[in-house]
Amino acid sequence: MRLSQLKCMGFSAHTTATSMAVMCLDMACASLKHPVDKDYLVKLSGLNKKTYLSCLKSFECLLGLDSHLGIRDLAVQFCCLEAVNMASKILQRYESSLPEAQLAGL
Repeated sequence: MRLSQLKCMGFSAHTTATSMAVMCLDMACASLKHPVDKDYLVKLSGLNKKTYLSCLKSFECLLGLDSHLGIRDLAVQFCCLEAVNMASKILQRYESSLPEAQLAGL
């Protein structure tokens, strides 16, 4: 919470101290992989769902906590699980075509 107060001064006109605390709770649960009811957190925050999710994503980026999604995560998010195998093969081919110097950065 303290880090958010330092890094996110004037974060958004939409957020309140309560909504910031709820977002901190949400991020803490996510990092510890504890299940949490997102709808309940949105309700507690006092924001509508679209605003809450937008502020949460911005908040994560400002704090350097942006999540790194994998192919399977994206497939679930966009409801196209049948594309996982093909996307994995394409990624493998792409990575195998890169020079060693670029592979070190992955």
